[in-house]
Amino acid sequence: MNKNNKEQTLMTVTGQIKATSKGYGFLRVSASERHFIAPPDMEKLLHGDTVEAKLMDNNGSTIAKPVRLVASNRHNLTGIIRRHKRSNFIEFCRSPSRRWMEIDTSAHHTFLEEGDYVTVDVSIHPWDDPSHQGSAQLLDVLCKASNPRHPWRMVAEEFNVLPTHTLQSAEFERAKEILNRELREREDLTATPFVSIDSATTVDIDDLIHVEAIENGWNVSVAIADVSAFFGEDHYVNSIYQEHGQSIYLPKLVSPMICREYTEAFLSLNEGADRLAAVVSYSLDHQGRIVGEQSYKRAVVRNHCKLSYGEVEHCITKHATTEGIPSSVSEHILTLRDAANASKSFRLTRSVPSDYSDIFFEIDTEGAVVDIKRSDRLSSHEIVEEFMTSTNELVAAFLHANDVKSYFTSFTGFNKSMVGRLPSRVTQQFTNSDILGNNGYYNVMFSLKDKPALQKEVSDLCGGSEITPTPLGHAARGVKAYCSFTSPIRKYRDMKAHQQLCALIEGRVPSAVTRTEADNMDYRLKQLSHAKRNLMKHLFVSFAESNIGQVKSGLLTFSIHKDKTDMLFYLVDPDMHITITDGLDTLSDVVVYEGIYNKLPIEITHINRREMKVYGKVVPKDLAA
Repeated sequence: MNKNNKEQTLMTVTGQIKATSKGYGFLRVSASERHFIAPPDMEKLLHGDTVEAKLMDNNGSTIAKPVRLVASNRHNLTGIIRRHKRSNFIEFCRSPSRRWMEIDTSAHHTFLEEGDYVTVDVSIHPWDDPSHQGSAQLLDVLCKASNPRHPWRMVAEEFNVLPTHTLQSAEFERAKEILNRELREREDLTATPFVSIDSATTVDIDDLIHVEAIENGWNVSVAIADVSAFFGEDHYVNSIYQEHGQSIYLPKLVSPMICREYTEAFLSLNEGADRLAAVVSYSLDHQGRIVGEQSYKRAVVRNHCKLSYGEVEHCITKHATTEGIPSSVSEHILTLRDAANASKSFRLTRSVPSDYSDIFFEIDTEGAVVDIKRSDRLSSHEIVEEFMTSTNELVAAFLHANDVKSYFTSFTGFNKSMVGRLPSRVTQQFTNSDILGNNGYYNVMFSLKDKPALQKEVSDLCGGSEITPTPLGHAARGVKAYCSFTSPIRKYRDMKAHQQLCALIEGRVPSAVTRTEADNMDYRLKQLSHAKRNLMKHLFVSFAESNIGQVKSGLLTFSIHKDKTDMLFYLVDPDMHITITDGLDTLSDVVVYEGIYNKLPIEITHINRREMKVYGKVVPKDLAA
């Protein structure tokens, strides 16, 4: 039977093209419906095109065959100039396929250089070109490749990093009235000695914590800035902040979701200021389990002491009071530590531990990267993360119990299609039923706790979490529902959860998040995450370029794929690695296999800026096992 006999037309649909870097694509018909498009059919399409396609049944699988181009976004497309055989091409930035298209040669653009960031109009679409190549007309050069600001300009344009919305003076006057009224009418918890723990430079304080030791454990209260008091569900800024997604914090590129002046005046839980908050209270027993009833209320709170991570760490590790911090606060810090440790110990019986340490780029005034460092993981960070995670879980469970559709963070773990692609170390240790069971993801990741490279490989295989209007469970956290609630000044999905929680507190029916809104938020968060990784990669390659011939020390892992071995030297992060091309014979005395790290000195030898890759060699005399 030939191929044509295997395929049967099911129906005709219209949808938008989503390209991939693998050559194939998808036809997105709706938020919940998409169909595979084979690589040959993708050659004549651009990412974002709207097409009419026939759905074909191919041996039980549904594939889409585009038959008509309905619409295409041909104007003001951005990309990078690529030079090949004296011709100029554009590599489209917003297309995951990263396809090239030749720029019309009738105009002699001799001033263009490899890497310039430009805008074009598509003059001949690949659909209308027998060769399926198409061509483009140059509109403008947004930024020259030689400009130190090039990475920032490109990322800001490519990923739609929006400027902060400016609130008018009328909004400030309205906020003053709301604050004064609510300070009079709300329950007063200003006597409760809440404290904040943030970086020393933080200016938008979202959360306060208070923990009291009791006979059977601890009473915990977490106060979160009540942004919903000022921006209710019907306020016009919802659509603006929804489009932002969240505040942007990139190296030398910061764009707060809510303007700083407003945050400082009304929202941030500043030391000594009486502010509005949503307060979540619960109890822990000595084993770290949440027991009894939880309470949710809107109240007036006061930050009794603004603490930095460093000050808290000093108190914990040195068992000493930091100058300027009252002894009562130092005692409170130790109580926070004890409760957080107990809570974490119990959480790790069902939850995969996470590493939230940040990477810092030291950048000079000209935009050049001086150094790249990974921040230390401190006990003080874990204290805050533990209480925020518990609060997020409680709020998510509360919203779900009340049938509220929100921006839930869902992660389903493994499915049947993933099992065959898992590393052999996993499949040899676990049966398919174990892997696909209720605790399969936790069990697999726990077995790899000392193998961070393998953990990352397995985690990447699962594709990460997604935003859904109803919770699908979170396999990594071991809970049925999870949402983000504790950063409403910086994240719109947290602001929405606040609005919904406060509606329930006051006996109102919260507005629901639709499937489309959840999909759009999921897309925006992935877009911003990709923007961060893209900028970091640009900065890393620039740093490597200025350090060719220098020796850097870091971590090495071997990733084995069939008969090919990729040797990647991690400088500070798996996304910033050096591919080793020489000196591998010196590794004979080092025990290396999947997932084992070894500290090695590597000399940076060269870079490929087009492919954003860095190469190096092992320095034999300094080999360190």
